[in-house]
Amino acid sequence: MDVDNDQKNKAEKLDKIYQEYSKNLLELRKQQDQIISNFIEALKQESIKELRRKFETSNG
Repeated sequence: MDVDNDQKNKAEKLDKIYQEYSKNLLELRKQQDQIISNFIEALKQESIKELRRKFETSNG
């Protein structure tokens, strides 16, 4: 019976570790998505600024 309890305890510990890992991985994915979104937005804003500069230069 001690072997069964030991195996059960090990399985529970591994499950807790896996749950924590999964939670952390999900959080990292959310952060990665936010970083990518911010980067894309920054590129868009920079492109808009560049287009404005070109337009002002051509009409200046």
